[in-house]
Amino acid sequence: MVGYATGLRVLDISGLTEPAIARAPGGFLRKAYPVTTLLQRSPRFFVLVNGFPIDEGIMRHPDFTRRYRLVLERNHRFNWTPPGSYILHLFERLDGGAASAEGPASSGT
Repeated sequence: MVGYATGLRVLDISGLTEPAIARAPGGFLRKAYPVTTLLQRSPRFFVLVNGFPIDEGIMRHPDFTRRYRLVLERNHRFNWTPPGSYILHLFERLDGGAASAEGPASSGT
């Protein structure tokens, strides 16, 4: 939805839009993909969710914590019946400038 509505390039860490990630070991939402490779792409934003291995790995990576800041948190399931928790964490790259030479990128789960 973000890519369609904004025209931004989206790097989906579950592998939906990224062939290299889709071919990585692990099932949907359980991909084993090197965090350093994702960080080399230097996306301006990451949207990450607790409880998913690749998301947790990104949030714990020292380069990520040094280069990105949390700008927004939203519980996406606050009004579900029964109530649940699916907290989206939006992180922005600290320099906020242009992405890597591959062009603007956004990442999401």
